[in-house]
Amino acid sequence: MKLILTGHDYSGKSTVLSKIWEKENDGKMSYIHLSYREPTTFEFYNNTLDFSNFIMDRCFLDELIYPLVFRRKGNLTEEEAQVLLNKCREQDIKLVILTCTDEEIRRRISLRKNIEEEPEVLLNIAMIKNMYIQYATLLGIPIVDTTGKTPEEIISEIEAINIHKII
Repeated sequence: MKLILTGHDYSGKSTVLSKIWEKENDGKMSYIHLSYREPTTFEFYNNTLDFSNFIMDRCFLDELIYPLVFRRKGNLTEEEAQVLLNKCREQDIKLVILTCTDEEIRRRISLRKNIEEEPEVLLNIAMIKNMYIQYATLLGIPIVDTTGKTPEEIISEIEAINIHKII
């Protein structure tokens, strides 16, 4: 399995991937959890996509979005992101963007009171969400709306996505 879930904060990426990890981990799978706080390079992503069996929380698209939020220079160009996206398609890596409604984001934030979030993220969550949706539309990446769905329902929806239809 090669699966990447990305999307805005509070979209359910980590929750869904944790369930997949519990269900599918055969001891040969890597769970890669990236952070938007740490800038990552083209070489890192390019090498990581060569892993034989992985699930990934966040991906190269983050490096096009979060530098704007944190007012830092990004480590990827849109052209490099396109190269990585093409590599995903060539290697049958399923890349899916998760999202949810603004109301659901607020609900999830209220449930996670003990987790400290970057103020820049909370202030810009709508912009972050919109940028993921724009990239999904522009690049033909499937979107799954997680609003009101259980992790199992979301996993079923992800499994039903045929990556060859989006090329």
